[in-house]
Amino acid sequence: MAWFRIREYLLRVLFSPFLFLLSMGIVFSLLSWQFPFTRKTQLPLSLLATLLSSSIYSPAATSLFTYFLEKQLPESIDLCTNISPVLVLVGRGPIVAAATTETAALLLNQHQVQAIYISGDLPQTRDMLLQLGVPSGLVTLDSSATTTWENASYTSAWLSRHYPGAPVILITDPWQLARAARAFNYHGLSVYMKAAMPEMSEKSRNYFALRETLAYILYWFQART
Repeated sequence: MAWFRIREYLLRVLFSPFLFLLSMGIVFSLLSWQFPFTRKTQLPLSLLATLLSSSIYSPAATSLFTYFLEKQLPESIDLCTNISPVLVLVGRGPIVAAATTETAALLLNQHQVQAIYISGDLPQTRDMLLQLGVPSGLVTLDSSATTTWENASYTSAWLSRHYPGAPVILITDPWQLARAARAFNYHGLSVYMKAAMPEMSEKSRNYFALRETLAYILYWFQART
């Protein structure tokens, strides 16, 4: 739990440009004293480094992070199996849920899945599905998971009890998809990946892209990918 508190604090700093750039300016100023720069060059170099750091909030950076995450996608399974898949949604907030539930309802109405499992989200996501015409008996909501790793773990346990051997159609935003799919693979699930692009501002896109890039790198260091 201590790690989660530290992580959330660091993320708040990262996604508050003023605090982040101020922190970077202080860090670069302190580092510049460790190198043989004159006082006249220390301040310009610190300002330049801080300015370059601000580029992580640019549309170009968003595109770069998105491209990186797309390249990390694992191989998707072939859905031509004897067992109908179960569709899985993971908690990502109402904006993403609006896109993922629409895609999920469409697939269910096309008789491509036998059930929908919602992991780590609020009842509002289930309500969105019901409003789209999905029968309540085909939707299971489990709000226990608090991380993507727990999404995968709890989904695996639930499937083994209710739909053993069923493949998964995993629907989430395009930025989380690589990390989530690899976590599901790690827990022994066969995954077909489908991205749902939510309608959001450029600032929100940058937030998701940057956060997921950092999260994917963390998973890599933890050998979870």
